[in-house]
Amino acid sequence: MNTILNFCQNKDQAKLVCPNFCGLCDLVDGNWADWSIWSGCDVTCGSGTQSRDRTCTNPAPEHGGLDCIGSNTETKACIMIPCPIHGGWSLWSPWGSCSVTCDVGIQRRDRSCSNPYPALNGDHCFGESRDDRICQETACANGGWSSWETWSSCGVTCGGGLITRQRYCNNPPPSLLGNDCRGKGEEYTLCNTHTCTNHVAFSTQLSARYTTEASVIVFDVIKLNEGQAYNPHTGIFTAPFKGMYTFAVYILEDNPRTVSDWADFYLHKNDDHEPIGAVDISFSDNSIALFLHGSITVVENLNRGDRIFVTCIAKGKFVHGGPFSKFSGYLIAEN
Repeated sequence: MNTILNFCQNKDQAKLVCPNFCGLCDLVDGNWADWSIWSGCDVTCGSGTQSRDRTCTNPAPEHGGLDCIGSNTETKACIMIPCPIHGGWSLWSPWGSCSVTCDVGIQRRDRSCSNPYPALNGDHCFGESRDDRICQETACANGGWSSWETWSSCGVTCGGGLITRQRYCNNPPPSLLGNDCRGKGEEYTLCNTHTCTNHVAFSTQLSARYTTEASVIVFDVIKLNEGQAYNPHTGIFTAPFKGMYTFAVYILEDNPRTVSDWADFYLHKNDDHEPIGAVDISFSDNSIALFLHGSITVVENLNRGDRIFVTCIAKGKFVHGGPFSKFSGYLIAEN
């Protein structure tokens, strides 16, 4: 039968009919052992999977026996508690309209935590649900000039002065993006340019050298005294008119001195404590100084009767004066 039908090739038939002839007496087919216990669920929330396995060892196949038939693994679904759903942002909405129709405003856009909505103790979306930006429109208004104010009063009655007038960029004022007014906000023009009829001027010198301390210096040589406002006996100029005056003092010291000597010359108005001008003459080293000089020039508004004079405060015996030391002044303009 084996020669004709190859009977031993079919081990399932041969081991039942002729195991000895076919050499199958020691053959052992494999058989499954018991299943293992189910594993834990592979997730902590939601739907997952459990598994178990078995081995082909009850008995294990030997001497050409058949292996176990079927799968050595088995799975089944497992359902845990529902999982949290964490929130997700939706897309941004389109930008809204500008909050103003001119100048600078604000636009906004929004998004919501709805993609998905948070649920089951899930986290809310992180970040802002609103976005703002500046929107710039056209200017609300450009600046416009107000009317000119009236001219200011002239500060002098003759000899020429200046008057001014103003206008302001407030009709309307420029808005945030508006242009400022073009042009000037102030104008100037001359006033009372006719020649003054009153002439006051003087020019004096010292006649000799002498020592003075904290006293009025009397410039006693008169070169010019128009209006007779300067008194050569007292050294005091008295303003005969209210107006603007200019004064100049020049002191020349040509006597050799040492570093220990100095003198301060002051130009005074009335008996005011603070002088209106000052010059210092001192010696910078121990060498002989042949010439030292200083000058004062001031412009002062005076009322009628105001007095102007020169004083000196010296350390030691400071000799000054001579024909090159001068005091002069004149009326610039009445007011």
